[in-house]
Amino acid sequence: MVLNGKLRLAKPEDLDQLVELLYTSALEVPEGPPPSKSKLESVLRNLLIADIKQTAVIAYEVDEAIVGYIIGFVNPSIFTEKVLTAELGYYVLPEYSSYKVYAELLDTYGSWAKEIAKADYVAGATYNPRFGKVYERKGYRLTETSYMKEL
Repeated sequence: MVLNGKLRLAKPEDLDQLVELLYTSALEVPEGPPPSKSKLESVLRNLLIADIKQTAVIAYEVDEAIVGYIIGFVNPSIFTEKVLTAELGYYVLPEYSSYKVYAELLDTYGSWAKEIAKADYVAGATYNPRFGKVYERKGYRLTETSYMKEL
């Protein structure tokens, strides 16, 4: 798996920093449901100790602070025998945001999917057209659009 000096697999001791970062990122989702720190903490705690062949939490670190992340997991499909992975979350704090940072995170996620999860396909999602450009430059293609309705 491709890692560099700023990219690393997150560890259980990163939980508090990651909860804050994921909460910040969730607040930016337009029309998204209100995030819950307790739910984030519960889910992240499990993701951080999950089998690396099933889940990866990749941190982007600057000066010992996590400023970005991408989370991927093997996504069971009822439609194909192929192994699919899905991106669960992908974010970089605005002051560290650049095409290079997003590309490095995406490349690392793809590397995990191919080399460790043994996936045939890697998928990502975004609400932000800027992120969509990163996906497109990296060879991803648009396959569906998602809608949500509050009940």
